[in-house]
Amino acid sequence: MGVFDVVPSGVLTGDSVMKLFSYAKEHHFAIPSFNVTSSSAINAVLEAARDTKSPVIIQISQGGAQFYAGKGLSNDGQAASILGAVAAAHHVRHVAKTYGVPVILHSDHCAKKLEPCNTSTMNNCKYLKDFFPIKPKDNVRYNRVRVDNAALYTQPEDIWDIYRELSSIAPHFSIAAAFGNVHGVYKPGNVRLHPELLAKHQDYVKNKLNTNDNHPVFLVFHGGSGSTKDEIKTAVQNGVVKMNIDTDTQYAYWEGVLKYYKKNEGRLQGVLDAEEKPNKKYYDPRVWLREAELSMKKRVQEAFNDLGSANTLVNETYSNYSLSCLQCQPNNTQEQWSFKPDCSAGPFCWDPSFIGMHTCSNDIIAKFYENDAQAAIELYNFQECGQNSEACQAGFFSDQIRKVHLACCAGFFCPEGQLCMIPCRPGSYCPTALKSINGTCQSSVSCPYYPPKTYGIYGCGGSTFEGFCPAGSFCKMSYESEPCPDGTSYCPTGVQQPLPCPSQFVCLSGRARRQRLLTSVTVSFVVIIVVYVAVVEIFQWLVLKKKLLGQHTLEDASNVSNYFKKPTKSKSKSNPTFQLNIHLYRAKLRNVTRFDLERNEGFTGRITAGRLTALMGGSGCGKSSLLETIHGRRRLHANGYIKFAEHEPLNNILTDYIGYVPQADIMHDDLTVFETVYYSARARRLNDSQDIIKNDVCFVLEKLGLEFLHNRQRKRVNVAMEIVACPKVILLDEPTSGLDTVSCDHLFDLLQLIKYSAAGPVTIIMVIHQPSQELFHQIDDIFFLTPHCCLAYQGPRNKAKEFLSEKIFNHSTKDHPPVRHNDCDTCFLMLTKAPEYIENHSIDNQIISQPLKTYSWTKRWCLPFLYVVSRSMKQIYVRGAIAEATYMLAYFLLGACVGYLFENKQQGTCDIQVLPTIYFLMSLSFGILTCISSQRLFGVEITNKTYERESRNYFHPFQYWLAKSLVDIFRMIFYPLLFLSMLYIEVVPRGPFSYYLSMMILLSFVCSAIGQLTSVIFNRTEYAYLAGTIVALLSCLLSGFSPTKTDLGRGKFIVTLSFSRHVQRVLFRHETAHYVEVYNSTLAHIWLTQVKFLEHNFSFNDSENPFFWLILIGFVLRAITFLFLYAKSEYRSTIRFHVTHLGPTIQSLFRCEPCREKASSPEEGYQL
Repeated sequence: MGVFDVVPSGVLTGDSVMKLFSYAKEHHFAIPSFNVTSSSAINAVLEAARDTKSPVIIQISQGGAQFYAGKGLSNDGQAASILGAVAAAHHVRHVAKTYGVPVILHSDHCAKKLEPCNTSTMNNCKYLKDFFPIKPKDNVRYNRVRVDNAALYTQPEDIWDIYRELSSIAPHFSIAAAFGNVHGVYKPGNVRLHPELLAKHQDYVKNKLNTNDNHPVFLVFHGGSGSTKDEIKTAVQNGVVKMNIDTDTQYAYWEGVLKYYKKNEGRLQGVLDAEEKPNKKYYDPRVWLREAELSMKKRVQEAFNDLGSANTLVNETYSNYSLSCLQCQPNNTQEQWSFKPDCSAGPFCWDPSFIGMHTCSNDIIAKFYENDAQAAIELYNFQECGQNSEACQAGFFSDQIRKVHLACCAGFFCPEGQLCMIPCRPGSYCPTALKSINGTCQSSVSCPYYPPKTYGIYGCGGSTFEGFCPAGSFCKMSYESEPCPDGTSYCPTGVQQPLPCPSQFVCLSGRARRQRLLTSVTVSFVVIIVVYVAVVEIFQWLVLKKKLLGQHTLEDASNVSNYFKKPTKSKSKSNPTFQLNIHLYRAKLRNVTRFDLERNEGFTGRITAGRLTALMGGSGCGKSSLLETIHGRRRLHANGYIKFAEHEPLNNILTDYIGYVPQADIMHDDLTVFETVYYSARARRLNDSQDIIKNDVCFVLEKLGLEFLHNRQRKRVNVAMEIVACPKVILLDEPTSGLDTVSCDHLFDLLQLIKYSAAGPVTIIMVIHQPSQELFHQIDDIFFLTPHCCLAYQGPRNKAKEFLSEKIFNHSTKDHPPVRHNDCDTCFLMLTKAPEYIENHSIDNQIISQPLKTYSWTKRWCLPFLYVVSRSMKQIYVRGAIAEATYMLAYFLLGACVGYLFENKQQGTCDIQVLPTIYFLMSLSFGILTCISSQRLFGVEITNKTYERESRNYFHPFQYWLAKSLVDIFRMIFYPLLFLSMLYIEVVPRGPFSYYLSMMILLSFVCSAIGQLTSVIFNRTEYAYLAGTIVALLSCLLSGFSPTKTDLGRGKFIVTLSFSRHVQRVLFRHETAHYVEVYNSTLAHIWLTQVKFLEHNFSFNDSENPFFWLILIGFVLRAITFLFLYAKSEYRSTIRFHVTHLGPTIQSLFRCEPCREKASSPEEGYQL
């Protein structure tokens, strides 16, 4: 048995101190206690203790502690001494365990001047004391240092008195009896030591206690400097367990410096020597202080030997088994030495009872599986092993029956500090009989990597750690590895069975090789992109430039629909087939500043079908507002109405009967003129054939002078879009704006044709500014509005001038403006001269009932939906081919870049810490790019307002949303495929490609919903891109990756809303499931430790349902997108109208716009 069988290495406290002194007394040796004054002296003592294999006591005095802190510090109130003592204790505590020896920290007894405290206590004064605080009058009796020479020897009675009194205070203490010893150096013979007196003291106390213990008192040897070895030996035999040494070690420390100086005196006289060479390596304090340490170390080792504490750390039980397990062969080099058969357990390794006897406990096994490095420290078997590497050498276990050390069995590993074996788990590789090369023990396990260990006392045994089955091999059992079969399988690190070779990979030497596949995929991608872009661009060139394909011409005007034919005699104006008049009653406009609600009673009148009616007046008089109110885009104040026959403007049935040309030129920029007009008509004329519609389109384009033009003359294209739809009511807001005289003539000629055609009368209302005399005479009826938004006149054009002259000026010539050549200008001038005229011109208004028909439910819902799908596909995949190819390239390159960061990391590594990082970057990069790319689906048409225009004319927002979403399905699948094509090949995960693709499609489903939502919320593209990027980034940053879900504290619920979180969790758990598959074993897989750690660290084992949340988030975001589309549309519905205007209404209330309207001056400027 050795010291390490009772106490560990490092600083001892509590019961360990008593155990060490009891062991020393029992085995008849004492422990030297060395005074120190610096860290250098401490290191010298610890180094000597380590090399001599002895426990040691390090003590510091009051003066030494002050010196340790620094003599430059004030020591008032012993502050510097206390600080130095604490610093020295910390230093010893930090380094003692590394030196591998037991250490007791001790404070030396106080100086005379510090009475009445005269104690010498260890770090835990509860257990051992060299004297204790006593009364000053008794101090002379008990302290052998304070007596005169006549009383230099303590009597047995004194020892008993001290023992009895101290026993009543503490159970454990030591007594420093005087037997002629004094402090300091004295000449031998001046003071004679009588250590044999100590035996009498022990006998006296033994008799008093009536005990069998021959040495009941722990004695301390103070003032031992200059003592002979025999005197020291006698004192130890009589129960001395501690001896203080200070003077001798002080001189030894100085002697080292002195000898060094004398040896190198010439080199220590200056910075440079005689040859002008630096002397730094001689006067460097590290050099000569080291010499002092070595000199002091020598004296300390001498003390260990004198007191008998040297070599007491060794575990004697196993010290006889120091035969090397390498068979020495003098005629061969060391590399050729063989392993001794006697050191192998041989067939016993297959004996279940033998294995069960020598397998570690489940607690130890679990700790080593969890963290082997930490377990090696925490579970070091000090009781059996101590610090003796011979007793518990790594790679060996102890046969408790035969008391021999044996090499660790195959399939087990034996860490240092344990006498038992730990079974290696499935997927691991733990061979036996490590190979000895150049004095080191080489393991065939490369992952994890541990530097080769040098030969221990037993040579090279079995596995010292649990290694992973090497890449390129598989390990059915943990003690053997087999080469991976070529062609059909590959073997990454830590597998029990070969994994199937991924499709299109080449598997050789156990690795899935991908160079050929990388080349094939890259070439295929480039070919697909080039062919796609080339075919589309050539087709575009033939259609748009060469006009060889897709051109439509009107060969026979008689093939157009009746809407564009003159009426026959049998169907004259006197017998109309269908007419839709518009009736106004007390119609008071909203949100028109100049409309005086108190004085203006509203508009009452009728707009008749089959006539061209113009709304005219000065700028800001409310013409466009009246037109928008007729269309249903604005509301009226209560008690008034505008009706189409008996139908309210927001009645959905009117959608098929009204065409509206806005003041702004709104159209698709990526379609030709013919396509723009054709798609608009096709989605609205659901009963007409394709040929009839094409002929009508060609007819209208020819009439307007738009043949073969590509997206030019936008105003005429906007007019054509509505006219070709053949509505029964056409509303035009400034259709002549920006048109030349010829174009205006073409437009009016077409309007004159359709206002009363073979299909019946059409109600045409236009807002127009100062037409020419010729155009003015083509207008049938006029509504003239005054500067204060009053209806000054309504009725036939040719009666307007006379009516205004009589009504406003009563045929007086005094204020009457001069007559102009253009009757329109004359009427405008009359309105200008009478700004206070507020009387509304009303006419009889009898509503004529007119039943309206609409299309069947199936046609109304299915056909526009199909037309939107067809048009969107052409816009995205044909006209937007360059942009589409650019995004395809972006996804492909992004996947390649992310894959390159982790290229082939998972085949040859035994660390899966990188897996969460891979999945985080996958979700981050793909998510941001998808949030941006998906905004094209709705964003373009939201920005250029084509969605708003089309929703008012022919489709419900749900039809539009559903059609667009259907078109986007291809990209939702193809983009993830491009992204994964390179990433999967470069990373080579164990999960199948199909599973990764399905998860990326689900991720695309969610992220595209984010992009679509931001694109419909913001009307500016740059804002939408920024918002989509921020949302995707925040989703990834709050995914629980860093900071983790636990770090988020109370805010950890937010990770549930992160798409990145759910993708990371699903992919990690799916991928690691392939790592921890176990075959024919009850033990968990070796990968399970890392998997469990990462699951716990990232909270992947929480009760979440990622598929549910991903699908829910995707559908909720799409539902919100639809709601925004619904609110931004102009679909003809009362509910939609109120939803659309809810936001502006609330804003107007907060801004108090009604207040500002009342406060505004009624006399505002009026421009002609």
